[in-house]
Amino acid sequence: DRAGYKKKLNIANFGTSFEQREDLYFSPSFSLKFETLETSSTASTLLKKQEGDYYDLVFNYGLYYDKRNQTFSPTDGYSSNFRQELPLYSNNYSIKNSYDYKVYNQFADDWIGSASFFIKTVNSLGSEDVRVSERIVLPARKLRGFASGKIGPKDKNEFIGGNYASSLNFSLSLPTLLPELENFDFNLFADAANVWGIDYDSKLDDSGSIRSSTGL
Repeated sequence: DRAGYKKKLNIANFGTSFEQREDLYFSPSFSLKFETLETSSTASTLLKKQEGDYYDLVFNYGLYYDKRNQTFSPTDGYSSNFRQELPLYSNNYSIKNSYDYKVYNQFADDWIGSASFFIKTVNSLGSEDVRVSERIVLPARKLRGFASGKIGPKDKNEFIGGNYASSLNFSLSLPTLLPELENFDFNLFADAANVWGIDYDSKLDDSGSIRSSTGL
C-alpha cells in the first residue's frame, strides 16, 4: 500500500567471524535467497517489469577494524567497517558495497562526542536494472527524525530507494542533564543524509536534495 510493491523473501545464511589480526575482524558468509516480487496496480510500468521470482547465491564478507577503548559506550578511539556482497549466481546480478566509520572523543568529565560517516552503493553487473527490492534505503538511525526509507527518489510518489546513500552524523552526550535519572542518556545530535541514483530513469534522481535534522 505504501511502496507500490511487495516482496516475499526466504533466505538461508551460513558464515563465521574471527579476528584475523589484532583488532581486525574478517566475517565471510554465504546467503541463498528466493524472492517473489509483486507490484500493485498503481505501480509504474517500469516497476511492473520487475515483477516475478528471483534466485540468488551471494558471497558476503566484512572487514571490521575496532580501535575503540571499549565495545559498550566507548569514550575514545574509532571503528572502521567495510562490507561487500558479491553474486555467485543470480537472475539479476548486482554488487553491493558499504563503509561505516565512527570516531569517539571524551572532552571533559563525561562529555563524549562522536562522529560517523556512512556510504553504501549498489550497481548492476549486467544490462538489467537493479531490482527495486535491492535498492538502498537509509536506516532511521542514520537520519534521526525521518522514517526509514522515506527519503530519496520517488516513482509515482512512492519512495523506491536508490543506487547510492550516504550520511554524516554528530552526537554529544550531556551527562549533567538530570543526573538523578541514571537510566536515561541525553545527547545533542545533528544528522545529514541523502539517497540518490536510479539506473532505469535518470529523471527520478534526487541527488540534489540533502536532508538534515538536529535535536535532543
